[in-house]
Amino acid sequence: MASDSLKIIANGHVVTCDPENRGGRYNLLIRDGRIIEISDSLDLFTSLHPYATVVDATGKLILPGFVNAHVHSESILLRQLTKDLHFGLWKKDIRLANSVSLLTDPGNHEDVLSVMLTAYFGHLKAGTTLVGEYGPALKQEAFAAHLQAVERSDVKSVIALQNWDEISYVRDLGPTRPRCMVSLGPEEEFTVYSFESAVRTARELGIPIVAHVGEQRESVEAVRRNFQKDILAVLSSFNALNRRPSWFMRTTSMGARCKRLNACP
Repeated sequence: MASDSLKIIANGHVVTCDPENRGGRYNLLIRDGRIIEISDSLDLFTSLHPYATVVDATGKLILPGFVNAHVHSESILLRQLTKDLHFGLWKKDIRLANSVSLLTDPGNHEDVLSVMLTAYFGHLKAGTTLVGEYGPALKQEAFAAHLQAVERSDVKSVIALQNWDEISYVRDLGPTRPRCMVSLGPEEEFTVYSFESAVRTARELGIPIVAHVGEQRESVEAVRRNFQKDILAVLSSFNALNRRPSWFMRTTSMGARCKRLNACP
């Protein structure tokens, strides 16, 4: 009788991405959904585990799941609206604003669950198993539906907390909270108070802060106008920049875009 907990994926072309960077024809031993051993000998696995289910992967490519570090899962609803619309016009398009407003309405939390389930199962279908989620700003019940969708899909996610409802919900979860970050919000809305509150909250929770930075000229100019300095100088003045090499920044045509900023001690 085959074992439900043991499975052998046989004869696939495997890209391991392990420290040895192995690649080639290998066999994978799976227990309870996790790879526990890799071998070039199928006979070895079948002799040691004669009751394991064997899945023939001949001619198939096996590789680790993709990582999408910047996802707006609600955009699955907006693709037809943004298809031929320049990015610089998105914030000014009333159709987009109305669509997002409907989704973030507190009474539509069941719709949030449906949208997020569709998006997250879409990630899996595309081979993506880890996402950095920059979702809409939701009330607590809708945010709980968002987290439920993540759990049901089994996609690993790091979620940017967009408002105090989401922050409060995560704080109340204690040690069981999901992996998350504190979002600084839109650059046009940056204030001394919002910076200080975000940095303090992130330190209390022991999580990073994150921001969209320098994506549009209007945003860059708004920060310079409000603070009389550029965005990187503003972030530095609040000790928000992380200097650990495992975290990173990248630039866009409009200036620096900090993908992750650290507020942890």
